[in-house]
Amino acid sequence: MVKLITILALVLFAFNVEAGRYHGRKRVKRFFSQINSDTEILVISKSCAPCVKAVKIIENLQTEGYDVIIIDHKNAKKYRVRATPTLIVREQGKRSKKVVGLKTEKKYRELISQ
Repeated sequence: MVKLITILALVLFAFNVEAGRYHGRKRVKRFFSQINSDTEILVISKSCAPCVKAVKIIENLQTEGYDVIIIDHKNAKKYRVRATPTLIVREQGKRSKKVVGLKTEKKYRELISQ
């Protein structure tokens, strides 16, 4: 029983470190400082069904070379996102527009390549 609790604690600790919850603000600030100024951002919630579909589409686009990152809504307070999934399209480091809701792969391609 003690081994099970220890293993569970280690798994939860590893998850929290990976999710950026351990040393929260410093890790999140470091992450955002590494983002390219023209990188598009997809904000998701892990419990949202349309977000799961959007993540699959964006991951396909990432393998094709599109510059998009996926972040959890808890780390996106800076962008004032109220609904997920939200694609933040940026040009020269400034937000140009937010696109809320699940879109088709074709629509995401058009938005990101602008």
